[in-house]
Amino acid sequence: MSDLPQRLIDNGVQLHRNYLGERTSSVISELMGIINEYPLWAPVLPGIGALSQVFNSGAGPLVWYSEGWQNVYVDKHPITGKKFTDIPKNILDIGNELAVPLYPEYAAECCFINYYPRSIYPLKWRLHRDREEINQDAPVVSISLGATCKFAIQGPEMHKGPLDEIVLEQGDIVVMSGPSRKWFHGVSWIENNKARPPLGYDRFNITLRMVNNPGHYGELGARTNPVEDRRLK
Repeated sequence: MSDLPQRLIDNGVQLHRNYLGERTSSVISELMGIINEYPLWAPVLPGIGALSQVFNSGAGPLVWYSEGWQNVYVDKHPITGKKFTDIPKNILDIGNELAVPLYPEYAAECCFINYYPRSIYPLKWRLHRDREEINQDAPVVSISLGATCKFAIQGPEMHKGPLDEIVLEQGDIVVMSGPSRKWFHGVSWIENNKARPPLGYDRFNITLRMVNNPGHYGELGARTNPVEDRRLK
């Protein structure tokens, strides 16, 4: 975590380099298992109405889904209607290892997958903050797989103050807790000329989120009108 800017460390950002280690292949296998059972879909971009070029899937009792005019958490695949499976063991264990010490009542409810195919590079990404969750105190755990990227973190206000970029490699994990849990962030760049076995040039991100407050595990209802999504400038 020493290569992070001090302002990020002071506000609850953690960077765990190559945390997956020998578990990388097992996590990738679990990732592909989810996608095979719950096919990737293209969400409607909040506030824009166009289909995203970044595809989604997920697991757990609740999975994030954009309806275009609002973001919601759902318990069934938006296309097939199949109820989402449990979060796989290795992915769940990793989330618990990093989040429970920061938030003892942590229980991941959403394993959310972003898939960035090489065909979309370069692309203007979106600064956003994760605000659909009723619980805004539990850490968010983000696992990087595949192509190298730069992950931009700004602050509590859009386009105000410093913006730091962190280079993320396969196996790295970012945790956002404390004040940074509510900060604007987004992918600002993805490397397109170096393959990362076994995923090649594509990038996947797995985000683990606790959606509800303790005692309300798996309850539907978290949603928002995402009026503050903006293009990364």
